[in-house]
Amino acid sequence: MFKEYKGHNGSLIIESDKVTLMPSNVNAVEKSPKVMMIQNITEIHIKQPGLFKGPGYIEILANGETIDSNRTKRDILQSVSVITLLNAQQYEGMIQAKKLIESYKAVIGSAPTTAPNTSAMDEIKKAAELRDTGIISDEEFQNTKKKLLG
Repeated sequence: MFKEYKGHNGSLIIESDKVTLMPSNVNAVEKSPKVMMIQNITEIHIKQPGLFKGPGYIEILANGETIDSNRTKRDILQSVSVITLLNAQQYEGMIQAKKLIESYKAVIGSAPTTAPNTSAMDEIKKAAELRDTGIISDEEFQNTKKKLLG
């Protein structure tokens, strides 16, 4: 199962183990989809759009990618790691997307292989809490449970 969050120039497609930035090739700028494994995501930046601030964006970095402090707003918006946001609805959707990615990272990051003192039952309880608060669906919870129980 996946969840899709739409921006101006593309979408984020989030699955329990990966995120795909799917460009819509607006403004005749052709970009290829970018796939990142959840456990490799290191930073997520969101900037709110505004009347005087211009477009906002969500930027997702993985695998040691870094931010060039000298880059311009144009450089940011043309990056393959960025989805542009033009309104509050897109911005709010990406806030939810960020929370979902962080919840998946928490489940993956605390899996028994990386935390030997944590039992599979503890991880299932954490995933159940995420499901009960609406951060993940029941199907995503069931998939996580299957992975943990082998």
